Amino acid sequence: MKKETDESKLRKLSIIDNSSKTLLAIINDILDIAKIEAGELSINLEAFSLDKLSNNIEKLSLGLLKNKKNIDFKINVNLDDDDDGFIAGDYSRIIQIALNLISNAIKFTDEGSVTVNIDLKKDFLFLTVKDTGIGIDKNKLNTIFNKFSQLNSGDSRKYGGTGLGLAISKKLALLMKGNLSVISEKGVGSSFHLKIPISGEINLDSRDLEAIRNDIYSELSELRPVKSLKCLIVEDNDQSSLLMESIIESHGHLTCAVKNGFEACDIFKEKNFDIILMDIQMPGMDGFECLKKIREIDSNIPVIAVSAHTLKHQIDKVFKAGFNEFIAKPFYSIDILSAISRLVDTSNDTIS
Repeated sequence: MKKETDESKLRKLSIIDNSSKTLLAIINDILDIAKIEAGELSINLEAFSLDKLSNNIEKLSLGLLKNKKNIDFKINVNLDDDDDGFIAGDYSRIIQIALNLISNAIKFTDEGSVTVNIDLKKDFLFLTVKDTGIGIDKNKLNTIFNKFSQLNSGDSRKYGGTGLGLAISKKLALLMKGNLSVISEKGVGSSFHLKIPISGEINLDSRDLEAIRNDIYSELSELRPVKSLKCLIVEDNDQSSLLMESIIESHGHLTCAVKNGFEACDIFKEKNFDIILMDIQMPGMDGFECLKKIREIDSNIPVIAVSAHTLKHQIDKVFKAGFNEFIAKPFYSIDILSAISRLVDTSNDTIS
């Protein structure tokens, strides 16, 4: 058991949060394709500023640039003088497309530049990612947005990746009633152009957004417990485990993290816990088998499933197996804290 004592860990929480989401990209790519093709992926509108968009893109891009010292990376935001820079759209999906494009640009550029331009013109958001990388053959341009598309047979070995990023980005753009196109020349570089209509269904000014932000902070504050809980985290991915630990410990709880179902069962026999957060897909013993063994020891302990498998039948299977809550990856702090709050009383009702 360990308790959060280092204040710097709180400052690093947002960085860890962003990093863990990036590391789940390959799994999410496959799931997104499945959802899109099954017609189960929906577009969620929210209000946000272009400053928030550009700042988050820049933060997330820094990790991609870690091993590319010879690339000059820039983000430019261009607004009309009378525009406040607030728009309505699916923020997370726009970020996803941008990162897919930037990741590709950095991957295929050994030296030179990668430039991101974000423009707001009339009723459209334009996002362009331009690089000075290897470029694309003309005969490949027509298939570049196909699933599992690679520039040549050696690309997957040399550059890695699933070949799904551009296909997903194109489909997401179309779902948002926009488009994604490319201009490229072999040996010169590529330029990807995203065009998305800005919805008029949400019309919030900066004061409204500040009020929403304050409401969220207030809600998180209310979730801060009087009574500390002992939380068992069962997660084989180090980044996801660290993120959950940070979120939970920052709100006054104690955590114990293990990497698989076998370790979870062993430690659960030895120590008392108030709640368990468990990944579903783990090597050796998956979350379903682990839950069954946990229930044989204690049938009442609340167990939260944490998984990137978010199709309806997959979530139904989770609840049918006996999990008390489901949290989708990638997750946010409020997802974890709200689920814990719903399942376990953290009020100080045992103290007179």
